[in-house]
Amino acid sequence: MTSRKKPQPKRSKVPFYVGGGILVLLLVAFITTGLTGDNANGSSNVQEFADVTVAGSALPGTPDQGTADSAVGMTMPEIRGEDFNGNPVAITNDGRPKAIILLAHW
Repeated sequence: MTSRKKPQPKRSKVPFYVGGGILVLLLVAFITTGLTGDNANGSSNVQEFADVTVAGSALPGTPDQGTADSAVGMTMPEIRGEDFNGNPVAITNDGRPKAIILLAHW
């Protein structure tokens, strides 16, 4: 006589989804409140902006459709400023391509 294995009941995925949802909510709460740098009375200890200087040739405006872009081949302007902690930051022409992305939360 051969013995058959008893089929295992299928486990519910609800605890997995609930746990995942809780982790997502905790992550969102941490990002929105834990990384702001605010102290107990709501004021920030971090400098959020500083002067930025741009040196070099100004880039021309966007060309009309069908017109050659006159900015192609120009040397990029150099951008200098400070990070949130007051350390100098520079984006300079060192021969490597760069992309500067400006984002806003709104």
